[in-house]
Formats: sequence, structure tokens, C-alpha cells
Amino acid sequence: MGVLLDENRCLSIARCWYIFAYQQQTIGNIMKFIDLTGQKFGRLIVQRPILGGKRIMWECLCSCGNITQTSGPRLKKSETRSCGCLQKEQQSIRIALLNTIHGHNKKGFQSLTHKSWTSMLHRCRCSTYTAFKYYGGRGIKVCKRWDEFKNFLEDMGERPSKNHSIDRIDVDGDYEPANCRWATRSQQQRNKQCHKK
Repeated sequence: MGVLLDENRCLSIARCWYIFAYQQQTIGNIMKFIDLTGQKFGRLIVQRPILGGKRIMWECLCSCGNITQTSGPRLKKSETRSCGCLQKEQQSIRIALLNTIHGHNKKGFQSLTHKSWTSMLHRCRCSTYTAFKYYGGRGIKVCKRWDEFKNFLEDMGERPSKNHSIDRIDVDGDYEPANCRWATRSQQQRNKQCHKK
């Protein structure tokens, strides 16, 4: 003879099975746990795991000093590489590149001076740029004033020729009016040798 269960009893059993299934899933996630503590992903260094909910989250310290949380898969797939500061910097570069002041950056044309300015910004602010490790990666910055091309042009003037590029007088100093000049490759090489002595 079957046992008849009232509606409340059925609901209670259903809840118990739901809780059990939820716990099993959480236990499964913990068993598949891979410790990422201390690993670096982009600008983030993983500090500690945060358990709770269905997923394990990770607390990370960004190179800018901010703390953020994200999941392991997002870190491993490079979907999260900073606390958000990297996206802001890349956005500022994109906005800067839209500058068409003085006709130096028009459709189909970019002046030598404008090319030097954009390359300088990328070297110091874009971590995916090839030469970033030699510039922004070791702390070299571009002064705030030169976020705008018109100010850079006003301070540096036109790039004299294809043989000239922007040179930092103090090779360990930042890109700023008092520390920069247009120089040929041989002039820059002599400047580097002087600083090595």
C-alpha cells in the first residue's frame, strides 16, 4: 500500500534534494580546485581564493594598487587582465589618436610628428605593445600635458626629419618637455653611452 504525502511534505523533500544537489556541485568545484595564489595574469597578482556560491572567486591585486575579484577561467583566458585601469588607459589612447589638430592626423595621412607622439603613448601605456617592457614596464611615463597632441607639438615643435626621433636626455626619466628633444640615432646612442659611465 502506497504512502500518500501531503503538498507541504512534497515541497520539503524537494527542497532537501535541491540543497543536496547544490552542495554536491559546490564540493565538486572544490575538488577541482587549482591554487592560483601568487600567479600573475596581466596586471593582476592573485592574492587568495574566495569560497562561496557555486564558483570559486579570486581576490587579485592590480599593479595600480586596486583590489578586484574575478573567476579563474576569466584569468586563464586573459578576459580579465586588470581592475579596469587597463581598459581606461587604452580608451584614453584611442581618444587621443582621434586628434586631428593642425592636420597632423587626417584620413590617409599621419605626420612624422604625430607618429612619434602616438608611438610614445603606446610604449608607455599599452602593455600589449612590443616595446612596453622597456618603457612603461619599467616605470617610464608620459606627462599629463602631453595627453593632448597640440601641447606636444607646442613644446617639441615639428619632427625635423625621418632620421630624427624623440629622445629622453635622462634615459631613466619620463617623457616631459624638460627631458625631451628631437635627436638622430647617433646622438641618442652617444647619450645612452654617457649615462652608462
